[in-house]
Amino acid sequence: MMDSKKAPMTASERTETDRVREFACRSCGATLVYHAGTRDLKCEYCGTEQSIDTSAVSAEEHELDELQKKPHAVGFGLETRSFKCDNCGATTACPANIVSTKCVFCGSSYVLTGDHPPDIIRPETLIPFQVDKDSAIGKFRSWIRGLWFRPNDLKRISRLSDITGVYTPFWTFDSNASSNWTADAGYYYYETETYTAHENGRSVTKTRQVQRTRWVPSSGAHTAFYDDELICASAGIYFEMMQRVYPFDLKALTPYQPELLSGWLAEEYNVEPLPAWEIASKNINNKEYRACAIQVPGDTHRNLRVNTTHDSITWKHVLLPVWLAAYQYRAKTYRFLVNGQTGLIQGDAPWSWWKIGFAVAAALALATLGYYFFQGGP
Repeated sequence: MMDSKKAPMTASERTETDRVREFACRSCGATLVYHAGTRDLKCEYCGTEQSIDTSAVSAEEHELDELQKKPHAVGFGLETRSFKCDNCGATTACPANIVSTKCVFCGSSYVLTGDHPPDIIRPETLIPFQVDKDSAIGKFRSWIRGLWFRPNDLKRISRLSDITGVYTPFWTFDSNASSNWTADAGYYYYETETYTAHENGRSVTKTRQVQRTRWVPSSGAHTAFYDDELICASAGIYFEMMQRVYPFDLKALTPYQPELLSGWLAEEYNVEPLPAWEIASKNINNKEYRACAIQVPGDTHRNLRVNTTHDSITWKHVLLPVWLAAYQYRAKTYRFLVNGQTGLIQGDAPWSWWKIGFAVAAALALATLGYYFFQGGP
């Protein structure tokens, strides 16, 4: 098996696209930032806008073995400063003018700073933010207001909490999967069975239909092409929580350009591509198992065995937009996510156990009163 750790590339190995780019406003010289929901860079000081030219760029799928043979562009292609959180382990690339920050993934202020450019494979494609910050904040506060059985001061915390847009790292994989399967196919049939029952103090002989199963060996094959099997490579967002803001419309992936990251945070991937492929291949194998199970003839089956092979495997490194609010309550971190493309939300929050206890006690009291009411009193 190939080594999942890639040695850092030398300067001579890096491609021309590794050049760091800056985006200065032609009117006042300030840094232009990407404006969510558009294809424009905008100056936050004088309002000057500049369109992002997407005509001269293209995305490329890469063979899996290229990880060992072909050098790739690294970093994000613009000047950044990396912050590594010693609490949750997430490494975030921030705009170069930021000299101190807190971890947006866990709210911790204990971060380690670094001034080196990230030595990561450059993203192939991304989905630009379509949901702006005001909309994300509105969704966060509406979500907080709609919670039941939560601490009273949670709404105050929500007013103090900020929400941050982060381009989150993913890998996508394509594969032609071929599966051969064997199983015992079960066919139902029915037999008439005689049994004895007791009716009115007497033994009575009756009959009934009993289901039986005839087992027959069976085999077959299944093939399918899997496009953009998505694997989250974030260290700062739990995979299960991220899945709850799926899906992303991956047809909207656009070739990566540094301009689209200007003024935004981008997390560096924590899962290397080869371990990510191991996860993706297991996911595909599970889908193949279910597809083969459908092919087994008859009414039921047992002992299904599926052997799946993969070929024409390709990968891309992509960034997907997520708004994130992380806040601490009694030393525990809670997170709220907004899908930056669709606006779908997901969050977790502390419970107020005294409110839950009071509600349970009130429900029991009402149930007791209802019982006595319908029983006509004691």
